[in-house]
Amino acid sequence: MGSGWIVSAGLAAHYTGAYKPHESVMIGLGMLGRAELALVVINIAFVQNKIIDETQFYTLIFNDFLLNLTVPISLKLWKPYYLGFKQFRVLGVTLSRPEPAPVPI
Repeated sequence: MGSGWIVSAGLAAHYTGAYKPHESVMIGLGMLGRAELALVVINIAFVQNKIIDETQFYTLIFNDFLLNLTVPISLKLWKPYYLGFKQFRVLGVTLSRPEPAPVPI
């Protein structure tokens, strides 16, 4: 579920905002924690409309909680690739910064 959000947000950032691949991945990772709307929709589905049962409600709430926890961890893990200190390639496409970022003086 989270990987789809990363890919969709990253692709949207890349093609609509003309961001580079390493920046698009960072945006995709940062969008994982945007669970506020999901919590509102889950609440409406459970409390007001009884569309989902209690087990589904708690499963979805727990999933949103875990996604919110993964944001700072994933951003910290992506930082060396974002800065260009490590390289990351998927299917021949380099998603990390091609060269290390300049160090400010």
